[in-house]
Amino acid sequence: MCWKSAAVAGDVAMLAGRLVRPNGILGIEQSAESVALATKRSAAAANVDVRFEVADINTYRPSADYDALVGRFVLPYLADPPGVLRRLASHVRPGGVVAFMEFDGAPPASTRPWWRVRDRAE
Repeated sequence: MCWKSAAVAGDVAMLAGRLVRPNGILGIEQSAESVALATKRSAAAANVDVRFEVADINTYRPSADYDALVGRFVLPYLADPPGVLRRLASHVRPGGVVAFMEFDGAPPASTRPWWRVRDRAE
């Protein structure tokens, strides 16, 4: 399961899609427009099998378990980053991966204090 924010729609899911088995990637986007763009982009890419859903990651409830949870520029925009990570990570299979790429340095002033997310999520 992949989710991203503040990047080109589908980038993270498409990257992960090149690394896993067919039908292995579910990309979560916040808007129907982003899903349409991501779907179009992934259809045009070679060797990428990714599907997308419109959902709010703050409340998203996975219907299956996953091998990995991957996101980019996500955590500062969540209402409750530790809670969301705990909930989503509970759907990652034993031995799976949870990996997020976030800001390097101070986030924009409008975001939450993301540097404490890891400490609160453990």
